[in-house]
Amino acid sequence: THTMQRQPSRPRQLMSVVIPGGPVPIIHEDDQTSAISSAASTTVSASVSSLSGTAAPEKKNECTAVAQSAHIGAHGAECSEKKKTTMEKKGKTTTEKVEVVAEKVAASNAGSSGSSASADDLPSAVFIEFVGDRSGSMSSMGSAPAEQTSKLLHEQSESAKATGVRTFLSLTTFDHQSKTRMNATSLTDLKIPDANTLREWLKPRGTTRLIDTALERLYAQEQAVRDYLATLPVERRAVVKPKIKRQFVLLTDGQDNESTHTPSELRKALAKAKAKFGTTAIFLGANQDALKSGADMGFDVETTMTFASSREGLTQTMKACSRLMTHASRSYRPRNHAFTMMERHSSMSM
Repeated sequence: THTMQRQPSRPRQLMSVVIPGGPVPIIHEDDQTSAISSAASTTVSASVSSLSGTAAPEKKNECTAVAQSAHIGAHGAECSEKKKTTMEKKGKTTTEKVEVVAEKVAASNAGSSGSSASADDLPSAVFIEFVGDRSGSMSSMGSAPAEQTSKLLHEQSESAKATGVRTFLSLTTFDHQSKTRMNATSLTDLKIPDANTLREWLKPRGTTRLIDTALERLYAQEQAVRDYLATLPVERRAVVKPKIKRQFVLLTDGQDNESTHTPSELRKALAKAKAKFGTTAIFLGANQDALKSGADMGFDVETTMTFASSREGLTQTMKACSRLMTHASRSYRPRNHAFTMMERHSSMSM
């Protein structure tokens, strides 16, 4: 009689899920769990449950926040799987894979702590393009657009003074027309517009000329950088140019209904800006699935956020945006910029 011997089961190998702005649970190949944070496990479970239909938040804002988490989690899982395959081809060990994920998490979490980069990492200059919607439907947010724009300008000015980096900001509003209110204005000696001026600039009216305005300002940013470099001695340009940091922020509460250009054209322009100049592109959208519409226009999910079309929703969103902008301004090197899960939840406040 022959006795069948049961072969020992092979250790499980599970994929690491990267959640931007938060810690990551890792399961090693030896089947021993290393939890970087128990809170992250809860976030991942909530995201998976929402996808499988086993749990559903009772409130709309909670549902949207979890949806954002799930969407980003799925995106991160796909990226992690691709990275895992590449590493295996190169003969990387499990320990090395874990270290790569941990480094990304640490880089993302650094933004929440507000820590500054070393002097060697600081940009030679920063150019920020902020494009904000003032169409009629923005009236649901009351005085928040003017108030929060003032706070953002103040915080970015203080950040520029703290680092000593020359920082230039352009502010453009749009409805069925676009108007640039500040054009490559230095933030180190900025006189912030008073409340009445900002309320007039952002007074809701008209329709939504989103794509055309975004393209115009993206090209205007490139021209502003060229003009700045032209003021420098020739021998300095080669040193300064590679360390210039660019940011492009687009905020809207609805879909485009006035432009002649298409989302795919903006997507191509942003892809070029990110690949060639390392531009940090931020999209903030209300009354829509901003992760989907932002992706259609070329924005990364980590720097895209859906927010509630309310005073508190915009307030929390602008606060998170300013934090992310400050983080991006501290280094010219590529960094893992991302909104946190807490920021995404707060952005849905009614």
